[in-house]
Amino acid sequence: MRKLFLTYPNISRLILGALLILLALILSGLIPNTPHLGEYFPFVGTTLVVMANWFMFRTENRNLSALGFDLKKRNLSFLPIGLILGIIAFVAGFYFRTFITGEQWNINHNINYKSILQQLYWVLPTAAVQQFIVRGYCFKKIIEMSNQTTGIIISGLFFIGMHDFWNGNIVQIIAYAATLFIGHLMFCEALLKSGTIYFAIGLHWGNNLANSSLFTEGRKETSILFTTNQHANNMGWTQFGSLLLLTNIGFIVLTLIVWKWKPKQIAIIT
Repeated sequence: MRKLFLTYPNISRLILGALLILLALILSGLIPNTPHLGEYFPFVGTTLVVMANWFMFRTENRNLSALGFDLKKRNLSFLPIGLILGIIAFVAGFYFRTFITGEQWNINHNINYKSILQQLYWVLPTAAVQQFIVRGYCFKKIIEMSNQTTGIIISGLFFIGMHDFWNGNIVQIIAYAATLFIGHLMFCEALLKSGTIYFAIGLHWGNNLANSSLFTEGRKETSILFTTNQHANNMGWTQFGSLLLLTNIGFIVLTLIVWKWKPKQIAIIT
């Protein structure tokens, strides 16, 4: 084993990092389902995945600051900034797609604010754990072994594979996979240009919160706005392409804006 690490240090660390993250996910699923644990501390899986990333960075005499994951005020500020921008980006697509689908907007006059706060808390660990899996140590290692483009493509395919995108017809599969990859590009650019994974986590957090709870198809108790009466059936490819573009317009614009930023020079950029 030692000879393998000395002969192929990068590929060996990449494989070890992937195995440790997989082990962290398995252990998080094996931990007994203690009553109310998920309600009060839904961060067990996140903690284990972060520890796996930390361990791999320590094998190179570094720490999680290589991902901008520390207590610096600048880096921490990107978490709420990302949350707000993620929500705004989703709302833009949520609105513009109605030009194709014919949905009607409705205001929810009976919002359960307590449930919104609970969702705000519960959605965060899911976003964080996915960011550390896809854009953590292994992402950086792939970039070091090749380049940023290769790293983004490989991690993007893995990010899509983490989601159940095979349900539905071919049009729905293509649309969902394309949407996931657009989101992946936004998260990657957020990390690479800001220098902190907090930004990617915040954007993911905001998108998931808006998508699942705040702006929904059909009314939920947490919905601020919800849509009804969708009429987009049997769309042609032109309509489908327009719908895909409009649905993701907020993420596309935000990705282009972040892409134009001058990158923060930290350890992740090699």
